[in-house]
Order: sequence, then C-alpha cells, then structure tokens
Amino acid sequence: MEEPTGNLNLMCVALYDFNAFEVKELSFLRGDLLSLEIQDKSGWARGNLNGRSGWFPLHYVSELEPSEFQSIHTPEGEIDNQKREQLIEEKLLEAERDICIEEINEDLGHLNELRRKISIRRAELLEELDKLTKGDEQIIEMLEEKAERLNLLLSRDPHVMKELVPGDEPHPPSPSPQIARLSRELIDPKPSAPLSPNTARKMRLTTSSGSDGEGKSPSKDKFWKKMKDKTKNGGGGKWNPLTKWGKKDSAPSSPSCSISMTYDVIPENIAKTLLARLPMRRVIPIKEGQILGKFTGPTKEEAAQKIRAEPEMGGASGKFSEKGEIAAGKSVSTYPWTPNKKARDGDPICDRFGVQIHPNRILVTLADGCNWGKRPEDAADKAASCFLFSVDEKQSSIRSISDAGELILASIEAAHRNIFLGKDEWEVGTTTLIGGILLETLENSEWMFVCGSIGDCKAFHWSKSKRKFTDITAGNRSAITDARDPGGRLGPAQSDNLPDLRNLGLYFQECVVGDLIIVVSDGVHDNLDPQMLGKSPKDVGIPTDDWEKAEKLSPEAADLAKTQSRLNVLASIFEKLPNANEPCPSDVVDALVKYAVDLTQPTRAFMEAHSDQKQPADYVQFPGKLDHTTCICIRVGEASKISNNNNQ
Repeated sequence: MEEPTGNLNLMCVALYDFNAFEVKELSFLRGDLLSLEIQDKSGWARGNLNGRSGWFPLHYVSELEPSEFQSIHTPEGEIDNQKREQLIEEKLLEAERDICIEEINEDLGHLNELRRKISIRRAELLEELDKLTKGDEQIIEMLEEKAERLNLLLSRDPHVMKELVPGDEPHPPSPSPQIARLSRELIDPKPSAPLSPNTARKMRLTTSSGSDGEGKSPSKDKFWKKMKDKTKNGGGGKWNPLTKWGKKDSAPSSPSCSISMTYDVIPENIAKTLLARLPMRRVIPIKEGQILGKFTGPTKEEAAQKIRAEPEMGGASGKFSEKGEIAAGKSVSTYPWTPNKKARDGDPICDRFGVQIHPNRILVTLADGCNWGKRPEDAADKAASCFLFSVDEKQSSIRSISDAGELILASIEAAHRNIFLGKDEWEVGTTTLIGGILLETLENSEWMFVCGSIGDCKAFHWSKSKRKFTDITAGNRSAITDARDPGGRLGPAQSDNLPDLRNLGLYFQECVVGDLIIVVSDGVHDNLDPQMLGKSPKDVGIPTDDWEKAEKLSPEAADLAKTQSRLNVLASIFEKLPNANEPCPSDVVDALVKYAVDLTQPTRAFMEAHSDQKQPADYVQFPGKLDHTTCICIRVGEASKISNNNNQ
C-alpha cells in the first residue's frame, strides 16, 4: 500500500457492507457513520468506527458535508434512521451518476478515436477512388478507340472484307449484340436516365455538334486548338469577341458571335427546366431604328482617370439622358489605399457593365470578375461585351418571353466561350455575370424584365405604384452565409474548362411604366446583408445567435430573412432620395454607391492605418464588405417617350 496523502477529519457514510479480510482492515455495515482519518492514493482510506480503526475501500463510503451530517440527527443528537436511509439513497444515485459520466467520457474518447481513424481511412478511400476514376477514364478512352476501329471495320468495302473474311459471300461477320450495343453507346451516347449536371456538362462538351470527325469526341488539346484557330484573323465565326467594348460606336458591322439555340456548355435538360419556368407571353417586336443610347463602364482608361480625379471613391460612371433620365450606372472600389497612396488594394476594378437603349427595349449586363488582377478583369470585360453583343445581334427574333430566355442562355454560353479567345489556358480568369432584357409585352401595356444570372450579382425591382421592392434574383446565392463564394461563374471554373453552373438561373419580373430595375454586384447587396451589418439572426426573427447555425437549421428561412432585411435597407435608402416618389436613375445609383462607401469607411480607415494587419472580423464595429462595387438603374418605359435627348 502506498503512503497516505493526507490527514482528514471528515465524516462519511457507508454505502455498502464491507467485510475485512486482514487484521488492518475495518469491517462495517451499510449506513454506518465513520470518521475518515487518512486517504491513500491507491483508493483506500483509514477510518474509525466506534473506536475501531482500520483500512477500507474508499468507494464503499461517501463523504458527508457538515450540513448533511447534521441533517440525519435529531435535535437530541440521535440518528434519524429514515433520513439516514434517504441520504444513503441520494449518495448512491450520485455515485452511479459519476460512474455513468466516467463511462460516457471513456466511450466518447473511444468514439473520437474511431472518428479519427475513419477520417484517415476516408481520405485513403477517396485517394483510391480518384485513382480508380482516372483508370476508368483511360479504359473509356481505350473503348472509344476500339469502338471507332470496330465501326470502321464494319463499314469497310465488301471486297476488302472478303480478303479479311474468306468465304463465298462478301459480307462482314455480324458483331455480337453486346459489342454492337457498346459501339452505339460510345459513338452516340443516349443515357436512359437523367444525368447529373457535372456528367451532363462533360457529355455535352464531348458529344455535341462541335466534335471533330464522325462520332469522335475532341480531346482537351483539340478543344483549345479549335478555339485558337477561331481567333485567327480577328476571330471570325461564332467565337468572335466584341473588340471595341467600352467605345460609343456600335458593334462591328460584319456578323459575329452567331448565336445557335443549341447548347454545348449548358446541359440541355437544365436549359429546358429554366425555360419552362418563364411565363408564356408575347412581346412587342423591337422597333427598327438606330440605338438611342449606349454606355459601358468602366473602361480601363476611364477607371484610371476617375481614380485620380475622385480619390475618395475611385471608379467610373455613365448615364443616358439628362432630362427624363432613362438609365445610369457606376463602378467604384471601396478597398483601402495602399501605403504609397498611388493605388487601391484590388486594383484594377474587375467589374464591367453595359446598357443599350432602344425605343422600346433596354439591354443590360454586369460582370464581376472573381478575385483580383488582370485575369478576372479581362474575363469580366469579355463576358459582358459578348453578352451584350450577342443579345443585340439576335433580339429582333424575340417574339415571346421564352424567346428572350433562350437568347439569354445562349448569350451566357457565348460569353463563356468569349473569355477564352486569344488566351492560353493559364491566362484565363473567371467571372460572374448577370444580363437581362426589358421588353414591352402585348398584355395590358405591361413590361417584363427577363434576366439570366450565374454567380452572385443581383437584380431588384422598385414598384412606383406600391413603393415596394422585390428581389428578382432571390435565392441565387449558393452559400447564404459565406460572401466569399459567388456560387457559379463563367470561365475555367471546373475541369475541361467548363463553367460552374451551380446557381445558373433565369428570372422574370412584371413591371409597368415608371418602375425601376436595379442591377448590382455583391459590392452593393452584401452591404445590405444583415450579417454584414453586424446583426444577429435573432434580430431578423431566427431563434439563434449564429448565422451558420441559422443556415443549418433552415436555409430557406435564413435566406428569406436576409432577403427581407436587404429590401428594408433599400427602402430606407430610397426614403432619403431627393424625389422619393419618382427617383431618377442617377440619384439611385449615387445613393447606393455612396451607402456602400460610407458603410465601409471604418474598415477602410483601419486597413489604411494598419496595412500590416488582417481585416477585422467584427461586423458590429467594422460593418460591411470591401469590394468592387457596381450599380445600374434603368427606368421602365418607352425610351423615345421618356426623353429625346442624346446619350451623354
């Protein structure tokens, strides 16, 4: 037995009977009161019972607090057996609880160890699965080659077959049913069950009309070679970019970016699903004639000039018509200045926007390059330019809302292709994109705004009669609580240079003359988000203090609460406009951009004063999100009736 660790003068009660086996041990019965003298580290203790002293297992007894010892005695000092028995039962329950807790903790330890081993094994299995997948791809390629050779063999000249297969009749031998079926499936895949989006995207890229040779799927190298060949001599055919983006002259006179209503990048089943959601309404054809106005921004030169001229914001703007204003747009950067004050973090601005105004139709587009630098800037520039050009080239064929939706999807696909033009693979960036058409319908003098979006740009509608906002693109952000993830994007976001179509969507909004359509990048709408304003989910009616928990509890409820909160902030901004009953587009644009700039000022000031530190994550003290920030606003109505002024 180890040496005792202390000299204790405590009272304890026996929970069980104990029979001594040695002379030094002390026997007692359940309910006996002992004085605890010495406690040993080995789990034994020495105590005294009615003058007898000896050792016993410590877990056979339970220590008593002075108040507990007094509670089992009568005022005359006698032991109350009923209270003593009740106390023993309580002590036994406590002991059992402690044992259970100890066992649970031990089991949790085993469980955590199992989880660790499972995590390690899972990583190993994923690695093995990746190897097997690559092996399957090699097998499929081999089978494709064999199927082609088989197809060639079956189609050979009969005289040649006679040499290969001697006999009276010059007919090739019939392949087995299994080989024939495999040949058909490899040459012309027709899956019986719906494909997942990723599988469908890859199949569309390799089996569509763009394949090289009969029944042969182009490899990645051939895909790139084909794109580079299309860019020679200025990029003829359907791959031609709009090289004069940002200038006020119209698109090139020679046809380019020819839009085919067959999809090579967007899976056909996804396109059909999106188009089926649009209303069946006819639209008034576009009135022939010249474009009334067009502005784009920011061009590289324009942005550089504005940064020097307007150091408090830094950006570029444009608008059409001073009197009876129809549209306006602006891009700025809310990032802090670098220590040398010559540029901002995140320069150049990677947003690109454009508006084209016809007598009874308006086209609008906004691309937000993902991350910083030359590649996302160029991706946004090419995507926005090609979208606007592609829609303009084919919009005369629009006769219904469905036609408009189909043209928008085809133009988004054309914008994706346009990003790659004239670039090596490693030079290509990614971008989000939203693009739409404001059309006049044949029903009750109503108008309809139809737009397609991939990524996290948003469109809002303001009703002049109801003084009410609507989020046209509600629910388009894949990650509700992570502002860093835009969801989908154009450009080489996935393998085989395919876009990320996670949140590709088509949207529509009924409107009437005098309403406003507001298109913004996340640099605006993220600063309307209650999470970025330092608000708790409880502040918007969700019973938790953590936004990630709110998203897990109910993504729909969290997204709905955020959407309503954004609309409330928009309404509060509109209330302060000079003419809140009928605001002009430039006032709306200026107010929303200024709101984002003012909201992020504390963060910007902190970063400029502490350039060596990370951006604070406390949205209460440092609200908002620093970003490239773009806002476009267009007024609903026939442009020729609103104003006859020229484009400013």
